[in-house]
Amino acid sequence: MSTWCILLSGGNGLRMGTQSNKTLISLLGEPALCRALRTLRRHADGVILVIRPQDEDEIHTALNDAQLTVDGVAYGGADRQESVRNGLSLLPEDCDIVLVHDGARPLVDDQTIENVLSSVRKYGSGVAATPVTDTIKRVEADDIVADTPPRGQLRAVQTPQGFSRALLCRAHAEENGEREHHNDRHRHNDAAAFFALLFALERGEQRLVPIPGLLRGGRYLLFIHTFGLL
Repeated sequence: MSTWCILLSGGNGLRMGTQSNKTLISLLGEPALCRALRTLRRHADGVILVIRPQDEDEIHTALNDAQLTVDGVAYGGADRQESVRNGLSLLPEDCDIVLVHDGARPLVDDQTIENVLSSVRKYGSGVAATPVTDTIKRVEADDIVADTPPRGQLRAVQTPQGFSRALLCRAHAEENGEREHHNDRHRHNDAAAFFALLFALERGEQRLVPIPGLLRGGRYLLFIHTFGLL
């Protein structure tokens, strides 16, 4: 089965307190994006890179310096779903499995990728995830606590997120139809809404693949920045 990866590299770094693209921040002398790409290359037949137009020259230089290549470049959209859809448009017809990965997660390891792919081959989807360790509160208006979901039933979704191409394209087609139907007034502009759609299409068969280890538990760059490795 042919596997392709859509590698998202359009982050603006605001949550990290930086004005630059967070995927281009150096990690031990190499941009985070390049570290992620090198690992993904070992598992994918091709990689589509999704970028912001203003970062194109800098990303081109970074890839050349690292002696890395991609098989196509798409520009990002107004939100994550639109960016992924732009990447999907460049996939070849014989692509069977799609991995979506954040360039801001440079420490993704081979075993996690293989576990996700194994789940996709068996169930049609596989999403890397970690157990939630914080106490989570569900709130209503004015931040009034409604309830406390049991942590054992919660998972923090990470990347890579893998899907059969047919499933992912169908989800994007239906989500885009919803936008047009509502004249863009009810956009699914967050990942939760889109995952709910995917879950519905999969009829409950969406699989979460556990990731062991501390550095794999959150946005890698946030941990790395905290520990002073940048």
